[in-house]
Amino acid sequence: MKKIVFVALMGIIGVYATFGQSELSLDTAIQQAGKTINDFMAVGTKLALLNCGSGSNDLSKYVMDKMTTAVDNSRKFTLISGRDVDRALGDMNLRISSGINDTPALELGKKLSAMIVVTGSFEKNGNGYRYTVRVLDVNTKALLKSSSFNVKDDQQVRQLLGIKETAAAPAAAPAPAPAPAPAPASAPTPAPAPAQTSTPDPAAPAAPVYKIGDKGPAGGWVFYDMGFYMDGWRYLEAAPQDFPAVQWGPEVEVKGTQTAVGSGKRNTEIIVSFLKDRGETTRAAQVAAAAGYGGYNDWFLPSSGELSLMYQNLRQKNLGGFSNNYYWSSSQYEVPYSRTDNNTWVQNFNDGSQNGRNKNSTCSVRAVRAF
Repeated sequence: MKKIVFVALMGIIGVYATFGQSELSLDTAIQQAGKTINDFMAVGTKLALLNCGSGSNDLSKYVMDKMTTAVDNSRKFTLISGRDVDRALGDMNLRISSGINDTPALELGKKLSAMIVVTGSFEKNGNGYRYTVRVLDVNTKALLKSSSFNVKDDQQVRQLLGIKETAAAPAAAPAPAPAPAPAPASAPTPAPAPAQTSTPDPAAPAAPVYKIGDKGPAGGWVFYDMGFYMDGWRYLEAAPQDFPAVQWGPEVEVKGTQTAVGSGKRNTEIIVSFLKDRGETTRAAQVAAAAGYGGYNDWFLPSSGELSLMYQNLRQKNLGGFSNNYYWSSSQYEVPYSRTDNNTWVQNFNDGSQNGRNKNSTCSVRAVRAF
């Protein structure tokens, strides 16, 4: 069956569809995405819908539920249950709202014995949002299809993202008609009124808005926009330049690292604490955490998911001054039958691939900060 599916899909490998001419409602975009999958997938495919990386559990769950209905109604596929998908995600410290790049997605597909996996993302795009689905063949590791849909920034999306609507200011009541002035009477001269003082405007200035590829506050390059603020940040900024290549660390497991977008800062804190206890001083996470670009001291070593976005949004657009080398992530290489004490995820900035690299290898370091 795997061979049948592969042959049936060979004609569309690497084809990208973009529905960018008009903005759709969220429900319409999900229906279009489901139809895209239904129309080209071979009958009998064992399919796993993995995620919708949005940073919002409510929105991601809504999208996944609707997508499951859209795909499952065709009855063409064997759809792996959401419960099994959730269990596999949990084993890799991921959630349906996490950003998942292709390499861990394919590993999840193997765990689930799926033939095809579908990943999704929901990100801010100008005045609206972009919903993207990527279809991957687990056996050949080929990207079969990538489709994007522009989604309106409407009340439904804002509610699912937890964005509070700003209440309109009440209309000012009409001023009452002045009462007729009383007849003048002899009276003591009133004391002069105190001089008026201006009241400062309590409204804080609006936070600046950045686009992918802009220079960030620290002089680096903005490569990710979550679309809204959560846990004190919305954007990710790559440092303006590389550090000299260094080793990641000794071949010892560091427990608790993750691969998702947004996990790099916590990963780095865990790794730096671990390395400090061992007397290390110049390993990759320590070098990144000690960066002081732009006067900021909140830099960290990116997760594998964040590295993937740096490659896609900066390197492929010839931004950031990256080399063709491998770059360290803060995510240990945790896949079936591998030893997490030996390897860490790295990103090849020459061809965009990710794989595990021995921790005693020497790779490039590019620090990142969230703001």
